[in-house]
Amino acid sequence: MQPFPLSKTLEPLIGDSVVQVRLDPNSVQILFGSGLVLMIEERLHHECNGLPPYRYQCEAWCDGPTLLHRLIQKSVVGLDREDWSLTILLDDGSKITVDSVDSNLESGHFAYPDGRVIVF
Repeated sequence: MQPFPLSKTLEPLIGDSVVQVRLDPNSVQILFGSGLVLMIEERLHHECNGLPPYRYQCEAWCDGPTLLHRLIQKSVVGLDREDWSLTILLDDGSKITVDSVDSNLESGHFAYPDGRVIVF
C-alpha cells in the first residue's frame, strides 16, 4: 500500500521480544512482548541459522510448513528499513524481511498497544 514508516517510528521494536506467531489463511501475525502486533499480508522472508532463506507468501493454500515458531522468545536487536522492505534482526542471528507493495491494498500493519495503527 505504501512504504514502511520511518526508522524513528519503528525504534521501539528494538529490545522487544517475539511472544507469539499466528498463521491465518491470508496473513501472518507476529506478537511482541510490548503488545505490538505486526500483521503481514504480503511476502515475508525468514532466514534462520544458516538454513536456506524461506519465502512465505501469506497464502495458506499454496505455502508449505514454516520455521516461524523459531522466532518465539527471540529479541529484536536491529532493523534495516528501506521504503518497500523492512528487515528485523533477531538475537540468534535470524532475520525476517517483510515486503510492502505499491498498490491500493494493505500489505500489512503495525498495531500498537495504545491503539495506533500504522499501515504499510
